Amino acid sequence: MLLSLAPTASFTAALPALSYQFLGATPDHWCSVQPLLEANWTQQQILSFAIPFSNSTGKYESCSMYDLNYAAAAEAGYDDAMADRWSLVGDSNDTIKCQSRDFNLTQYKSTVVTEWDLVCERRVLYSSTQSVVMGGKLLGYIVFGYLIDQ
Repeated sequence: MLLSLAPTASFTAALPALSYQFLGATPDHWCSVQPLLEANWTQQQILSFAIPFSNSTGKYESCSMYDLNYAAAAEAGYDDAMADRWSLVGDSNDTIKCQSRDFNLTQYKSTVVTEWDLVCERRVLYSSTQSVVMGGKLLGYIVFGYLIDQ
């Protein structure tokens, strides 16, 4: 009886290691522009106004946004702001890093990446999560193996 369970046990032992492929999926994301969100701009309006588009990838940039005066743009409204976008230039005529992000939650409702914001400069922490879990398993095997023997 015990031999017939061995293939099943070895198959299920790999599932926690593979779970990061599903639980840690990274949905599309972009900078959150709070003044425009508060002004009830649609997500597509915010993307087209505030987020640079990359012709090489065919997507909006995920970790940067234009350095514009978004409070003034929110007051002006989408059409007026688009017509006069470059007069709203902030400190530089460049892009800046995101302070926070919005995620496309139609792809995945919740993942480790969306809950802990593990994108852009925090992406290195994503690989650390699996290492910490595996280290915890190693420690648990040693401690609980000893306790079971007692």
